[in-house]
Amino acid sequence: MKTRIWISIALLLSCAAMLSAQSANDSMIAYVSYWEVGDTLHFEVTKVKKQWRNGELQEQDSSSYLATFSVIDSTADSYTISWDYGKSLTEELGVHQDLIRMAGLEPISQIIYTTSELGEFQGIENWEEISQWTTMMLDQLMESQAAQDSIDLEAFGQYMQPFIDIFSTREGVESLLAAELQFFHFPFGYEFNVYDTLSYQDELPNMLGGAPFTGEAQIYFDDVQMDQDYSVMIKTLSLEPEQMIRFMKDLFSSMGMSDAEMELQMSQARLDISDYNIFEYLYYPGIPINVIATRSSYFEMAGEDMQKIDQTFIRWID
Repeated sequence: MKTRIWISIALLLSCAAMLSAQSANDSMIAYVSYWEVGDTLHFEVTKVKKQWRNGELQEQDSSSYLATFSVIDSTADSYTISWDYGKSLTEELGVHQDLIRMAGLEPISQIIYTTSELGEFQGIENWEEISQWTTMMLDQLMESQAAQDSIDLEAFGQYMQPFIDIFSTREGVESLLAAELQFFHFPFGYEFNVYDTLSYQDELPNMLGGAPFTGEAQIYFDDVQMDQDYSVMIKTLSLEPEQMIRFMKDLFSSMGMSDAEMELQMSQARLDISDYNIFEYLYYPGIPINVIATRSSYFEMAGEDMQKIDQTFIRWID
């Protein structure tokens, strides 16, 4: 059971989102999307993951793809966007081609989503198709893993059910399978004083359906060149550890762990999660130049610890 607990922690830490005319006040800048139907931008997206257990590097992985951002529709109060991976989503997620053939699924290569007229992310339109594809892939993965390791499939299915449930919701798809879109659109729709540090309590969705997580967030500017419509914004976030421990208990309970075993494992547990995100933009006409999103996670339980760093890089090509 301990091995499965650490696997679930690794999955959790991975799953793991959310105006450019210059203001008359020269201390204010606004991030607004000035886009038109037919506008097309190209980005390189790179994801890097590193994981340590008890101080030893266990995993180091990276993947990249070239994305095409296209405005395919526009109304008075919204944009419809196509985010094309340039390859199938299965390749991006590193899914083995044999599993795809076994599942009999057609490859998905783009996400269709909407924003407000200001560029604020609203939601993925084809999320149900992506969700169905993901859950079917997880079913095939479970069957393959159970056969390979001689694990009881029914018990393994109960263990994995909380993660399957996450991917069956729109919020799960948007937060975990398309996190780069949340980073891409984060500043849009807001106006900031470039000389102030904005401190506030942020909220992140609870993938198990409970109350959202809260954390202390700050936004400040590292560089602003108003004559170039250019800015570098920094956002930091530190989630409240007590809420994350409660979430872990809810997760383990949904996986079938007894209360006694849970208390034994979690009595001295510690979970710290923090974000440090850099947003380099041309705030007019609304183009991300470079986005670097870094999430650092540290989990300690029963005398063992796990550290994880997940980074997403979004670089404008043309």
